Amino acid sequence: MKLLVPLALALCLVTTAIADTNVSGTINTDTTWTAAASPYLVTGTVTVASPRTLTIEPGVTVKFNTNTGLTINGRLLALGTSAANITFTAAAATPTRGSWQPILLNGGTNPASELTYATISYGGSGSSTGIVRIASGAATLDHVTITESATAGIYSLTAGAVTLTSITVANCTGDGLLAETWSGNLTGLHTITDATFATNGGHGVNLGRAGRASITGTTFTDNTNYAVGAEPGTRLDALTAITASGNGGGAKNAVGYRTGTMNARDETWQASSVLAYVIVGGNVVVGSGRTLTIEPGTTIKFSANTGMTVQGTLLAVGTSTNPITFTAAATAPVRGSWRNIDVNAGTNPASRLEHVTVSYGGSGYLFRVWNGTVVIEHSTFTECAGIGVSSHGTGAVTLTASTISNCNSHGLYIEDVYGNPGPHVITDSTITGNGGYGIYVAQRGRASVTNTAISGNTLGGLTSDTSAIDARYCYWGAPTGPGGSGFGTGNSVNTNVLFEPWFAAAPAGAHRFSTYSITNRTFNPTISTTSNPSFGATAAGDWTVTVLNASSTAVRTFTGTGTTGLVSWDGKDTAGTTQPSANYTYEFASSATLVPMRARTILDTTRQLTLTGFAGTPAYLSPNADGIQDTSLLAGTTTFDDLTWSLAVKNSGGSTVRSVAGTGLVTFTWDGRND
Repeated sequence: MKLLVPLALALCLVTTAIADTNVSGTINTDTTWTAAASPYLVTGTVTVASPRTLTIEPGVTVKFNTNTGLTINGRLLALGTSAANITFTAAAATPTRGSWQPILLNGGTNPASELTYATISYGGSGSSTGIVRIASGAATLDHVTITESATAGIYSLTAGAVTLTSITVANCTGDGLLAETWSGNLTGLHTITDATFATNGGHGVNLGRAGRASITGTTFTDNTNYAVGAEPGTRLDALTAITASGNGGGAKNAVGYRTGTMNARDETWQASSVLAYVIVGGNVVVGSGRTLTIEPGTTIKFSANTGMTVQGTLLAVGTSTNPITFTAAATAPVRGSWRNIDVNAGTNPASRLEHVTVSYGGSGYLFRVWNGTVVIEHSTFTECAGIGVSSHGTGAVTLTASTISNCNSHGLYIEDVYGNPGPHVITDSTITGNGGYGIYVAQRGRASVTNTAISGNTLGGLTSDTSAIDARYCYWGAPTGPGGSGFGTGNSVNTNVLFEPWFAAAPAGAHRFSTYSITNRTFNPTISTTSNPSFGATAAGDWTVTVLNASSTAVRTFTGTGTTGLVSWDGKDTAGTTQPSANYTYEFASSATLVPMRARTILDTTRQLTLTGFAGTPAYLSPNADGIQDTSLLAGTTTFDDLTWSLAVKNSGGSTVRSVAGTGLVTFTWDGRND
């Protein structure tokens, strides 16, 4: 028989440690760190001299001892792959942030350094300000993860182009990216695409002194400060397709724009549906000679005790679908939550606001013009703790199709403190619900107001201390016209305001009544005088002129068609009965206009034809062509505008030597000659 003996087989697995490749010192020839020799241990800072290139193969790990780093004065090519990343990290067994110094890219005019599919972590020690520091030259980072830096993730000072694509910068003590320069010129453009900046201790991206960036398709999450930081002198070329959440605990999902003066260059603030601009730290000043352009759709929010001063030019031109908003940063804003926008631009090119809303500011005023030209169209000023729009000096202000409402004080305040008042033209606008006057024109102020609705203002509609103000073709909150020195129950006017004719409702539509005149506003039908109003409209239509009595009852109606009309009322109603002496109102309506126009006429059966103040000026003439009293102006005033008159100049013997005739105003200049 056979004896079977069991055979025990033992399998032993032996792991062989891979030795580090120690590196340090200066590389003076093109060099490659291979995957076969990985990992590399940096025992002393490695410097790649210009114009040499250090190439690092996919899959390589580079470990740094304390106080060591990698300085590239030539070029770095660290081109990993999605399957074989390159790793830069600390050599310590339990690394912490700042365990090694930065990767310093200082390539100057050498070809751009490139890092792809790489992870960089636990560096950024000392005064490096970043785990990756780009001092000069161009650089490209693609699918790079930067994390656990003791300072910023990336600190860039370069004037070269920096391209950051599909990178992640997270868990850094400082900003994710800080781009700035001390040269006075802009940094190179930092093109950031499809990136993520998360849980960093500063901003996601921070543009310091003269930093420049274009940010597209990028996510900012849970950074301690604002998603993006900026200040005067920086430039954001694009800010599109942004996602932001949790920054500053959710309160700073915005561009935090710091106080200062734009002196170095013009700026454009980019629109973002996600990131508003939040002004922090004080006033932002647009310096003289500089222009701030704000793109349609941009929102600017002001922290408490901040505002904007324009010494140059502000171009905030939105659209009806993409308006621009200036408002408070507070979650629940109230009137006066921020200061104001102040224009003191002198001879700089005109500032322009179109499709803009300004709200919840107003420390004294919401928008003020000291001097300079400002054009405002399709804009709204509302919820102000003081005056809505205030103009104090030589500025020329045009306000068109705009609204001033719900301010604690006056809607619009105009005065001149320099003795050289600029014109103020208000057209097609609405001024309503303010705690003072709708419009207050103080010392030497100048203004004209037309096609504007002025209503619901606490102290009145329009008052002027000194100047005569033309405010015809306006609506005053009641069909009967303005109160005060007016005829109706609407917002009041004082005696310095010319308000007739007025609109019976708020102006609306593209076409309206545009001209009006009347002869014999006061007339006496018992001596065959008539009241003769004429009008014009911006479009042809079927029109009516209705005569209303004091009870707003129609007593007579005239009809016609076209863009103009002239009627003659003989003081009778439709039945031919002469009406009693009283004030009457003409109401003009047309199928081509949406809003009727009104004006007053006075029927006075006691008024007689008189000629007063008739005289020759000068009383003596010497028609010898020497330029001294060669003529005399003969003129007088009559009680009716449309009378037909004749005038005879007689000699001392009673014979007529010169005769003239006319209609309307009695005036004739006699040159001493006979007929």
